[in-house]
Amino acid sequence: FGEAENLGNETMPQVLIRNSDGTWTLRPHDWRGREVGDQYSNETPTFVNQQINDLFVFQGRLGICAGESIVLSEVDYFEQFYRSTCVQLEDDNRIDVQLNFGRVQKPHAALAVQDNLILFSDKGQFRMYSGSGVLTPKTATIIQIGDFETSTKVKPHEIGKSAFFTSEVGGFTVAREFFLGAATDDRLLSSDLTIQCPQYITGNARYIQASRDHKSIFVLSRDDPTSIYVYKFEYDGETKVQSAWCKWTLGVGTIESIGLFQNYLYIVSSLGTERELSKIDIRDQQDVPGTELMRLDLQVAPTLANTTYYAQGVSGNEEVAETQIAIPFDGTDLVECWDLTDGHTIPIERFTSSGNLILKGDYRTQVDAGKVVVGIPYTMDVKLSTFYRRAPRKPSGEIVVTDGRLTVNYINIAYSDTVAFTVETSSRGRATKTYNAGPKVGFVDVKYGEVPKTSGHLRVPVMTRNDNAEIRIKNDSPFASTILHVDWFGKHNPRARRV
Repeated sequence: FGEAENLGNETMPQVLIRNSDGTWTLRPHDWRGREVGDQYSNETPTFVNQQINDLFVFQGRLGICAGESIVLSEVDYFEQFYRSTCVQLEDDNRIDVQLNFGRVQKPHAALAVQDNLILFSDKGQFRMYSGSGVLTPKTATIIQIGDFETSTKVKPHEIGKSAFFTSEVGGFTVAREFFLGAATDDRLLSSDLTIQCPQYITGNARYIQASRDHKSIFVLSRDDPTSIYVYKFEYDGETKVQSAWCKWTLGVGTIESIGLFQNYLYIVSSLGTERELSKIDIRDQQDVPGTELMRLDLQVAPTLANTTYYAQGVSGNEEVAETQIAIPFDGTDLVECWDLTDGHTIPIERFTSSGNLILKGDYRTQVDAGKVVVGIPYTMDVKLSTFYRRAPRKPSGEIVVTDGRLTVNYINIAYSDTVAFTVETSSRGRATKTYNAGPKVGFVDVKYGEVPKTSGHLRVPVMTRNDNAEIRIKNDSPFASTILHVDWFGKHNPRARRV
């Protein structure tokens, strides 16, 4: 018994247990130690005295990344990291291998992708596999399949057959998608998701989350803690046909973490010493049946239960009646109130000390009909990228023509089911000009009492060089605007012509 050895419960991973009453308990876990053999026939796991970088589960084993080692527990026995018998080496015994590739390689994350275990170090990617398909202590092998730099502070995230990771280049974040090549070539194929805007995500990333169902990737930046960078993409079969980056700037304090569950993105943010949990419905509008979504943050549709009517005002000595609406947060100087029966905003007379709003007049009828909405407005702001002429490339594809002078005369914006939006054009030496599309917010359909939506085209003059133009499409109303496509028309004067 002199060779017996135990793992320290206080320095090993802890367990979080959900209790029957809905509370949670965090406590140390019981781990099995060396009960047979000695330090030669039943060696100490190589993660001992090393910092644990990642935990994962693969093929019924609990895995640990620590130092230059990958250690997997006994099959279906997460607590056992020693051999249970020294008579012979069983297939279900623990697996303990190191990355020996001529340089220090410390794996900081492991992902199961397409039944493969992919390991990430700061400057390379590796695959742990078995020729028989099932990992055992006798057959486990590690090979290097990539040499892409990877951020050690951001755990990669996989969806289906793809996975996503980040790296830092020149003070900005580069996001990449990778997938494995054919089974015979053992290569890691990667595409740069930020190749068209390499300086868009400022600073270093600190978290990445992806959802294939909602065709979105969410990235948090350490240098921009109040924003979420969002990558949206569309697939036609297995081919990506469209993609774009945008940024959500949220007024919910410092964002600490995010998580996806079903149709919502949950956000944990800090406001001083308090923590706040918010959620965003990330479904496309057409995926939400039976609703007319308004674009307002922290949106509330009050009911009669949280509405109080005062015939002589809240103070009791007013000549005009007042309606007080209670909302579940402090809306002082933040919120707007909308009457959906006519598409107008309702002027807010004042706020109470707790942030509830007081309106002049009797709004009980509108509240009872569900036509009053309260929320924080925000602006949709889309900056169009620089226009370039493209020419056919032999034998296939296109190339960007950058020689000569390209003058953009005007653009044509097609839209549908839109209440209103504006287009701003500016260039060096010229004042910003604004053009409006759709009926103005506040104009209503008298017959139906609804805010009208229109479809059509908006022609906007630009009249400047392509690299000198800045064009932005904005919508600061809470009503939807759907931009179908943008066409540009101009004249290209090349420096030379081939004869």
